[in-house]
Amino acid sequence: MNKILIIAPDYYPAKGGVENFLFNLNKYLDKKYDIEIFSGTRVSPKISKKYIINNVTINKHKTFKFFGIDFPISIFTYFELFKAIKKNDIVFINDVKMLFFSIIFFTKLLNKKTILVTHGLIFHNNRYILFKNFFIKIYLFIFKNFITKIVSNGMTDNKFLLKNMVNSNLINNGISLDKFKCNRNIIKERFVYFGRLSLNKGIENLINFLSIYKKKSPNFKLIIMGSGDFLYTKYLKNKINNMNLSENIELIGEFSHEELMKELSISEFVFNPSKFESFGFTLIEALAAGCTVIASNIEQYQLIDNGSNSFYLVDFKNNKLLFDTINKARSNYQNANIQAIVLAKNFSIDTMSQKYLKLLNEISKQ
Repeated sequence: MNKILIIAPDYYPAKGGVENFLFNLNKYLDKKYDIEIFSGTRVSPKISKKYIINNVTINKHKTFKFFGIDFPISIFTYFELFKAIKKNDIVFINDVKMLFFSIIFFTKLLNKKTILVTHGLIFHNNRYILFKNFFIKIYLFIFKNFITKIVSNGMTDNKFLLKNMVNSNLINNGISLDKFKCNRNIIKERFVYFGRLSLNKGIENLINFLSIYKKKSPNFKLIIMGSGDFLYTKYLKNKINNMNLSENIELIGEFSHEELMKELSISEFVFNPSKFESFGFTLIEALAAGCTVIASNIEQYQLIDNGSNSFYLVDFKNNKLLFDTINKARSNYQNANIQAIVLAKNFSIDTMSQKYLKLLNEISKQ
């Protein structure tokens, strides 16, 4: 049985797109491979230990971010990384911002096979853009010469790599559809956002709009479910207070799956105002629950859109268009939940996992 080392910026029970992707995928991989996780603490800085979930060993090492890059707290983490890579056959890389150059050096030195999943690469936001534009050239050189297989987990990444003459396998992320089945009994003007709180999520644009929406509908409620970047969360809290929206908007921090499903069952709309996504897990999860989603008109979401009455794309800085979109969604609400579930079925975890198993089998035989 081949051994696979999965390296990620964080891991379950931390919540986020990468963490959910790996947790779901591992349920399939550990049936055929011996899996080990080497994780940082990007999302859950208080958790740093060795533990086991579903027979998979997770080794979490404390990390901190500097200029958007994850660095280990202890220099001995590099030694632990070397040992972990040495005893495994395939290294499964899930972030180019965490120990990436060390991983490439060690895998080359030890002649290990590698698979890289893009997860948006380095362009989640416009911070340090000059720095990013310089370093992406180095990344592209490494992709072409030192990675065995690359997976683009969204069409945006796939198109970017093709434009730069880097071959990749397009495998859209998938979710466990059954986990999101629920009976919907909506409360009008109750809205929800769920997911990580970080600068690329664009939640401030939603808050700006709702400050105007309140003039017409003073009793609306928005529930923001999730945690993440400390400074961004503080910024959102101050913005809510300064706009006198503290009675309308509630931030509840980390949440359980049961709490999420309860909220999805009663919310009229799920808002997803992201400025950038490499895929968009929460959007698919909301559709799988039968929710009507109003999301940003960004490239990745355009590739998901099929004209369904359950899924609307809009510029969150265009207040008039947002009002019109909400009214349109309300007028087309009949059967929208069925259309949402049908759309979500295009992104099943089963389909995704079979593609990864096939790709890993190809790598094993090389």
